[in-house]
Amino acid sequence: MPRFKVVAGAHIQEGKVFTKGKVVNSDHDLATTFKGKFEAIDKPEELEAGKERKALEEGSEEEEETTTKRHRRRHKSSEE
Repeated sequence: MPRFKVVAGAHIQEGKVFTKGKVVNSDHDLATTFKGKFEAIDKPEELEAGKERKALEEGSEEEEETTTKRHRRRHKSSEE
């Protein structure tokens, strides 16, 4: 997961307060979203790779869920 350093103010995420100098993990590009408040610790290509990896993981979770549902339907119909 991409990391960002707070360079100004404070940031609240999941009930935690991150002040100047603290590092925040986020799937969102905080440095772009909040100009001047965050500094990306990971290189831009690592941020893009993180986004792509997350999309792939989300896709595989959806595929796994669909496969599980399909398996349950088959199993249920074979019992009848």
